[in-house]
Amino acid sequence: MNRLYQPIAFGQPGLREEKKIIFDSIKSALLLENKLKIDYCSTCGEITTRVIRPLSLTRTSVRAHCELRNKVRSFLLHRIRKMQSIREK
Repeated sequence: MNRLYQPIAFGQPGLREEKKIIFDSIKSALLLENKLKIDYCSTCGEITTRVIRPLSLTRTSVRAHCELRNKVRSFLLHRIRKMQSIREK
């Protein structure tokens, strides 16, 4: 059974604090081996919803398996617009 948690929405005000929230949320998912459902903004401004399983994290990006593409991809943290943690049992 999957459990979805409240989505975290990100905008411009308090950008530094938002980056910390994004980083900490991904770090937590990585440590707990949870998936994340994210809305990700491409370089051309297109937003796609993806389910990812974080594999590693830097201060600017997360490397994760992307279920949409079925490949390991890198996602820039500042392009994540919305996030939900998915805990699998």
